[in-house]
Amino acid sequence: MTRRGSPGRLGSAVVGFAAGPAYAYLLFVSFQAVLIHANVGWRFGALRFVLATPQYHHWHHSADRVDVNFAVHLPIIDALFGTFYLPGSRWPAVYGIRDVPVPEGYWAQLVLPFRRPPPGNARAPADAGLRLGPRPALRTCVDGPARCDRVC
Repeated sequence: MTRRGSPGRLGSAVVGFAAGPAYAYLLFVSFQAVLIHANVGWRFGALRFVLATPQYHHWHHSADRVDVNFAVHLPIIDALFGTFYLPGSRWPAVYGIRDVPVPEGYWAQLVLPFRRPPPGNARAPADAGLRLGPRPALRTCVDGPARCDRVC
């Protein structure tokens, strides 16, 4: 329950939602936002066609496929608009934008949007993009270690 005059009550009054269901939705989407960006090889079975999963959302960030998987929660929205892409059990090999090389390291990536490209380096090589490093030894891939082409 919110106190009189609190931001929760004001937001609920403006949009017309009760505070309880709004907070439940915020809790769900906060958890899902972290989950879909996680590097986990969990299998979701048929649920992966109902709710956005890590595999589904990773294709949205792939340099291999562009303009796919825009729906935040429900993949059926992408199916309706022709932007759904979920190729079996495969995961992207390269992330980012092909024409923009992604530097190594957190801080270098954080300041990248604020730096000017070096003179004469207007375009990057065609295979530019963030390639994930060595696979962690403690995890196994969804399709087995011998056929894995992604970080598990």
